[in-house]
Amino acid sequence: LRSRSREIGVLFTPGNLDPALYSSPILRRVFDVMTRTELHASIERYPDVVNRDLAGDVGEDTRRSVVIDTSSVAQSDWLSTLAKSGFYLAPSGVVMPMCHNIIEAMSVGTIPVTQYPHLFWPQLVPGETCIRFTDEEDLHEKIAGVLAMEDDAVSAMRDRVISYYERNLRPGANTERALALIGSSRHTEQLFIVAGAAVLRSRGWRTPLSWRADLAFHSLRRRLSGFIRTFRNG
Repeated sequence: LRSRSREIGVLFTPGNLDPALYSSPILRRVFDVMTRTELHASIERYPDVVNRDLAGDVGEDTRRSVVIDTSSVAQSDWLSTLAKSGFYLAPSGVVMPMCHNIIEAMSVGTIPVTQYPHLFWPQLVPGETCIRFTDEEDLHEKIAGVLAMEDDAVSAMRDRVISYYERNLRPGANTERALALIGSSRHTEQLFIVAGAAVLRSRGWRTPLSWRADLAFHSLRRRLSGFIRTFRNG
């Protein structure tokens, strides 16, 4: 899939656009990113956008266009659909910016266009492993830029995206990094897990989102420090 020819310039797969789920004010208030419904409305206003059912063939040449997928792609066809495009406009999740779609796109060498490169670890680098935008005006400018990129420049960026995925996102990569941190004497406080707000609420937490994340980190750090001491002494 990574080496296949790309038939689409920029792909956007809005998927579920239920405003009850994908219009959370938390995304704006806490993370300063567009909700999925806002992003969909914004890209619809781009001058060269095509709505297309990608369950079948792409059809006419869209290598210099934005394509919005209007189909419900079967799970078995999902990665091959992402691999049809050079770039992928990554929508946010429900209450967190990060959504699995962006990682799946990178796995097949499709370059992410995103508002949240800083939320990756290590961070994605704009112009190297992603295209970053800040608002609608900037998004439209960045889209115009990537659609005008030379093929060699796109191929070089794709190679960097694939390398990043293999080092940091492939199945098993983070397990290897976590085990390395557990065995390190210098980085005992760098390993942490972020739980979603729904999980934290199920534990009875009613503090603001940023406090919940902070408390979850410190709670886990205390538990992890105890585990590491036991691990080392054992």
